[in-house]
Amino acid sequence: MTGQPDRHIPLRVAYISATSEPGGAEISLATLIRGLDRREVEPLALLPGHGPLAEKLEFQGVPVSYVPMETRRRRRPLGFWRSQRAIARWLRGQKPDLVHVNSFWAPELVIPAVKSAGFPVIYHCRDLYDYLDPARASAFRMCNAIIAITRCVADRLEALLPGLPVNVIYNDVDLTQLDAAPPDRALRPALGWENCFVIGIASRISPDKGQLDFIRAAGILKERCPRARFLVVGSPLFTHDRDYPASLDSEILALGLQGRVHFTGFVENVASVYKTMDVCVLASRSEPFGLVVVEAMACGIPVVATRSGGPEEIIRDGETGLLVEVEQPDQIADAILRLLENVALRASISAAARQDVVFRFCGQEARDVTRLYHTLVGR
Repeated sequence: MTGQPDRHIPLRVAYISATSEPGGAEISLATLIRGLDRREVEPLALLPGHGPLAEKLEFQGVPVSYVPMETRRRRRPLGFWRSQRAIARWLRGQKPDLVHVNSFWAPELVIPAVKSAGFPVIYHCRDLYDYLDPARASAFRMCNAIIAITRCVADRLEALLPGLPVNVIYNDVDLTQLDAAPPDRALRPALGWENCFVIGIASRISPDKGQLDFIRAAGILKERCPRARFLVVGSPLFTHDRDYPASLDSEILALGLQGRVHFTGFVENVASVYKTMDVCVLASRSEPFGLVVVEAMACGIPVVATRSGGPEEIIRDGETGLLVEVEQPDQIADAILRLLENVALRASISAAARQDVVFRFCGQEARDVTRLYHTLVGR
């Protein structure tokens, strides 16, 4: 007997998200957990209620528990306090080695609860901050480590809170799942677009995602490329975005694009839709990462993306995709047309992009995060 701990006992990690809705942060969390080596990490999850994230985790065999999570600390302080007590009580019962907190709404609620229960905590930061209110800044200061999904996210955090323990770890994509998705062969015939170029944009429908700039680029291409048709994939996720689709409809009418633009709504298996596109566009005005960019690249679809943060760290302009300036529909249109008119360029970008995804965004996140876990608990 050496008295050394058994190195084959996996770390017990509790993942807490303040939402179970299918946003990019939740999809990325599920992908991270799926990629973990279960000999190294034993995951369990706490969510505010059943939903798509819970279904994904349960399908992976992750035990999921639920407590109410009231994130509106100013409007409902009593509910907020009760949620914190419930989270701390659950953690004391589960006794994880550490806690991994996810989602934009979680920090003020969850991080203090974790620290009060006496456990080390990591926050997975997936947002670009220009400002931090005191409560969120205080929560970030409590963290044993913060994961930033890109260098630009880390730079913003470090400028606002110097000395914060920030680690840059890019998101993974599940290449096996993306490859297994068949193209949606019914989509083009259903729309009468069999002999058309299909250009798509896929993300939460919101002003910051730039769908209006995409529609305006479509208006520019209406005459320059009459065979071009446009897919808008996604739906509004937050209450403040619910009126935005009406402004898109008005712009389509004003530009005479009826019949050329189709809204799919939310699509569960978006890889099948990527594979119906000739070009995928990300028109965001501010983008901390750009999961759509990496997914489309993995599917072999050339991407046009704005210089909005994360995409500049993902794409090598002219080699693995094309970058344009933010809020410039004319540049989006020019880049799309450049790809549509040059078959060789489309092919070379698609091949290089796929290779880059395999090298940079497949499995590295799970390995790097596991290494960080072990560092924090001293193994």
